[in-house]
Amino acid sequence: MFNIKHIIKQFPLCSLITIFIIAELVINPIGNFPLNDDWWYAHLYKQLFEQKTPNTLVWASTSLWGQLFLTKLYSFVFGCSYTALRFFTLILSASSILLFYNLCIKYFNLKWSLAFLMNLLLIFNPLFLCLSNSYMTDVPFLFFILGGIYFFFLFQEKKQWFHFILSLVFFVFAILTRQVTLAFLI
Repeated sequence: MFNIKHIIKQFPLCSLITIFIIAELVINPIGNFPLNDDWWYAHLYKQLFEQKTPNTLVWASTSLWGQLFLTKLYSFVFGCSYTALRFFTLILSASSILLFYNLCIKYFNLKWSLAFLMNLLLIFNPLFLCLSNSYMTDVPFLFFILGGIYFFFLFQEKKQWFHFILSLVFFVFAILTRQVTLAFLI
């Protein structure tokens, strides 16, 4: 049985995801070619996990290990191509929108209209929208940070250690993706 109050409550979040999907359909992220500098990150992924040879080039300043481990799990199902890696980042982008909206409503105590507006600003931020269509580390970093904050707040609310451990896992993945997380956590 449908609960109309629940449907109305979830409408802004569903609208945000729909807007994001429509924006991505307009952008058309399909294509087996690199965008921006993600050719290096995809090359590093292929070199580490498919060719099983150590990286001798030290071009990338980020460690991106957190992103690489999560991509390894994803690539078991979807394979490794620029399009697959792009969709990996798009999944993290959509998940970031969900996390940010829930943070705004539940823990920042914003009205749904302001939370909706803040999420629209996130979706149409040129950096977020552009880098959602690449395999760069920015969107995975944002996803890990938002996940860590969300589960930390959930731990503070419910006092369940499972949420604290999830928060730590997200923050560890954020640190392994970008070392600037250490400064952020301090």
